[in-house]
Amino acid sequence: MGLTVAYANTLLFIGYEVNGLVEIAVFPRYRFGSDDRVQGHLGYVRVPLNTPWTAILPRVDSLAEQAEENYRTAVSLRASSLRAHGARFESAYDAITDTFRESWHAFKLRLLRDGRIERDSMTFEGRPPEPVLVTWRGEPYTLQVFTTGSILLVRGDRRRKLGELRAEA
Repeated sequence: MGLTVAYANTLLFIGYEVNGLVEIAVFPRYRFGSDDRVQGHLGYVRVPLNTPWTAILPRVDSLAEQAEENYRTAVSLRASSLRAHGARFESAYDAITDTFRESWHAFKLRLLRDGRIERDSMTFEGRPPEPVLVTWRGEPYTLQVFTTGSILLVRGDRRRKLGELRAEA
């Protein structure tokens, strides 16, 4: 049994017990416009039973704020890449994200284990949550999938710059 609660710009699904804690799955209450997400939820808050809402809601707010920031960053950089590289970038974005969108968790685990995946004439190299280098049609792209679900893809090997971005967040 579970309970869904609307709170600010989020929906909270309360009801799972994980390792003795109540798990609250935090979902966006609205659709992230042009953000092609790899998951529907923003994250989880796990608390002991009887934790007061005054202790829970700041953690929900923090998740929602981080999701908004990740979304704005991803959309802004995607728009810049689209303006600079046009349809070529859009084709790369679609091809690369379609390769892992339904199974990012499995992709991430395999990258963590092997450091490299070759699939559909693409090569993915890296160790998430750090940015991943993707080679598609002989050209490098840098991929960042945020824990809140937003996908960021930019042209070139920009792992260092995106890693700095992540560290600031």
